Amino acid sequence: MLFLGTKKFPKENYYKDFLNKHGGSSNAATGMEHTTYMFDVNCRDFEGALDIFSQFFKEPLFNPDSTARELRAVDSEASRFPMAYLQYSL
Repeated sequence: MLFLGTKKFPKENYYKDFLNKHGGSSNAATGMEHTTYMFDVNCRDFEGALDIFSQFFKEPLFNPDSTARELRAVDSEASRFPMAYLQYSL
C-alpha cells in the first residue's frame, strides 16, 4: 500500500521505475510482528532512491481507487492460501 504514490512523488510505480532505470531493485518480507523493506540501487542514485522511499512513510497518498484495488488483491491472495494467513490470526 505504501508504494502507491506520495505527495512529493504521486505517480504510482514511480519508485519501481526509478530503481529499474538506475540499476536497482526492491523487495519486502512480512513477518508476524514487522515488515522488512529492502532495496539496492547504483551508489550515485542512492540519495534519490532514499528520498522516494522515505516519502512512503512521510506523506503517502492512499488514493481511494488504488487502496481498494490493493485490498482486493490481498483478499484474493488470502482466500487462495488460507493456511498461510491462519498463523496471523492465532
